[in-house]
Amino acid sequence: MTPKPPASITTRPIITNVFYGFSKCPRRDAMSTSHTIPTKHDYSALSALPLTLLEPLGERPLAGLKQAALAGQQQWLYADLSKCRSLSAILHRLQDLFRLPADFGHNLDALYDSLLDIPAPVPAPGLTPGFVVVLESILSAVPKTDRQALLAVFEQVAADFAARGVAYRLYYSQADQD
Repeated sequence: MTPKPPASITTRPIITNVFYGFSKCPRRDAMSTSHTIPTKHDYSALSALPLTLLEPLGERPLAGLKQAALAGQQQWLYADLSKCRSLSAILHRLQDLFRLPADFGHNLDALYDSLLDIPAPVPAPGLTPGFVVVLESILSAVPKTDRQALLAVFEQVAADFAARGVAYRLYYSQADQD
């Protein structure tokens, strides 16, 4: 059961099944329910969000997301992918930024395994362990199928962490090529 946000927080409904082309993801149906989240200017209550959340970054300010993640003792993982023009470049960038192992295989299976190996933070009592992940500016130069496959990996990682009771909230944005 998802806790309701305090009455002082303005909420809006969202649908988390914003992905298209992920019909092979076995846990997609579990993540396709409607939820309410704080509006773009209020991130003080991560507990009001579902354990698994994957959605476009939209107008949300990064500083607000980071502040909410740190206040909720969540692990903050941020990647600016604006210079990456291929899936291979994205995987190399994620290895550097997320401190993936030196023997990281630079493929989607290796990314999946490596993301699951990142230890969840141990928060103070009463707080849910978890991650807030931002993939910013996935370029349109990266083929659509590669962008979809990348997000599908993060979707599966989120579902696997949620099965362990660990929150995994991913925000992403796409950008046109420079």
